[in-house]
Amino acid sequence: MFRKFIVIVLIVLVASVPAVAFGQNEQFTGKAHDMEPEQMHDMKLEEESGDKYIKALSPAGFDLVIGKQNPLAELKPEIITEKGQEIKVFKLTVEDVKFEIFPDRFIEGWGFNGLIPGPTIRVKQGDRIRVIMANNTDTEHTLHVHGQSKPVVMDGVPFLGQKPVEKGESYTYEFTVKNVGTSWYHCHVDSAHHVDMGMYGAFIAEPKNEKLKYDREYIMILDEWPTGHIHVHEDMPMEGHEEHGVVTEHTGVPQHKDGMEMPAGRDWYPKTYKAYEPVYDGFTINGRSFPFTEPVDVKEGEKVRIRFINVGYKTHFMHTHSHKFTVVARDGDYVNEPAKRDTVAVGPGQRVDIILNADNPGIWPFHCHRLDHVTNEHIYPGGMLTFIRYID
Repeated sequence: MFRKFIVIVLIVLVASVPAVAFGQNEQFTGKAHDMEPEQMHDMKLEEESGDKYIKALSPAGFDLVIGKQNPLAELKPEIITEKGQEIKVFKLTVEDVKFEIFPDRFIEGWGFNGLIPGPTIRVKQGDRIRVIMANNTDTEHTLHVHGQSKPVVMDGVPFLGQKPVEKGESYTYEFTVKNVGTSWYHCHVDSAHHVDMGMYGAFIAEPKNEKLKYDREYIMILDEWPTGHIHVHEDMPMEGHEEHGVVTEHTGVPQHKDGMEMPAGRDWYPKTYKAYEPVYDGFTINGRSFPFTEPVDVKEGEKVRIRFINVGYKTHFMHTHSHKFTVVARDGDYVNEPAKRDTVAVGPGQRVDIILNADNPGIWPFHCHRLDHVTNEHIYPGGMLTFIRYID
């Protein structure tokens, strides 16, 4: 069935269609149809609810899967007043998470509030915010809010501003939101490994007065995953990997690289971590690969703001079929780039905001144009692929 689905999508793509003292560690308890030419001008939507796929009847006469519902959660704050000042309190808990990245491929990771990506935090310029991060995993973590000015003890860098948060502990981060725009938060312990395990979420700081005009907004968090990566807890040993906190899945007899062993202690950093050498074969938009990505719904005539956030380690080139857009912000700051584009590069850690003009009704591919990123386990199509879908 999956192979049949791959063939179908390939055809359409080729055809182009509680408050604690902050800053302290605390304890906490495709089937073809016969169609006449005049019937084939538009794509007929056949949306299904729940966990089922969203489908469309293509002009070429195929029932196509174009995605699945996968909305990002948004974290609502508790609003309190202390000494006459309003504070927005957000609570995040790091948990072990198992999820399906694409059909029949499950991954174990770490997520905030049981989600990968973690819930979006949305604030306004000038807000006083308090983020309480609790750790319910066997591994230590911190929280870094990317792109915000704050005291070093609120920045989440382990051993510099705080000690890492161990299981059963929490840490409270508090600061006033100064910088506006699209950003993100993530763990800063053993960063290359922990972020790759799903420890991130969007952080949106809205200005007091938004100068951009648009009708709707989408966030696209871009990432790549080593789908053969297995996290092994200390109380869950695997034969042949007893000394590893992290292993790589192999076919046949388990194999080891010298880099996978615990290196000798380093005298220039407080802690030595195991080497992390991933091989990426899963590419995601908001934590899922096609066909689990969610279509971008628009109405004709709308201006649609899309916030790209690259939380991974590879550059992604996001491309729209038969549509142009304008880049309006980079790394949170407004930019004046009048040129109309259909492809934009988003590097690691970068954020790019665009406004797309919805002026060509239909259903259109929207994907990374490094096409090996439009695969699942190196098989096309999959990965960073979604669709622009016009709705009534």
